Amino acid sequence: LATVGPTIFIYKLDYDNMSLEQISFYFSKFYISSVSIVKNLIYISDYGNHVDMLLWQEDDWSLTLLSKDYTKHTYNRCINTIHDQAALAVVISDDEKNIRLMQYNPLKEIESYQGAKFLCLADFHLGSEISLSL
Repeated sequence: LATVGPTIFIYKLDYDNMSLEQISFYFSKFYISSVSIVKNLIYISDYGNHVDMLLWQEDDWSLTLLSKDYTKHTYNRCINTIHDQAALAVVISDDEKNIRLMQYNPLKEIESYQGAKFLCLADFHLGSEISLSL
């Protein structure tokens, strides 16, 4: 996986020629500054107010937008994922010293617009800037 500006490129290794072959790409609507990958899910964000979740499908080598963050907030600093048994959430920090815990949940059809929107599980003000999360 490589990002250049607003574009994500997926490559595979060609063992015969020992070279990388581009097999997929995705054009986002923003300049990508942060990427987090969990299995076949790719979380991308920019320094603005965008966070998107993409699904990688290996059978047809496609990237599909599953969900995005529609809330208007300040600039994102970092993005990471957190696992709680079967649940997966994304942790987003911003420049106002806050962190938000967002989750993709298509089962809550009304709140998440059938999965197209991240649901905010928690919002914390830490009082100090966060530039990296592990």
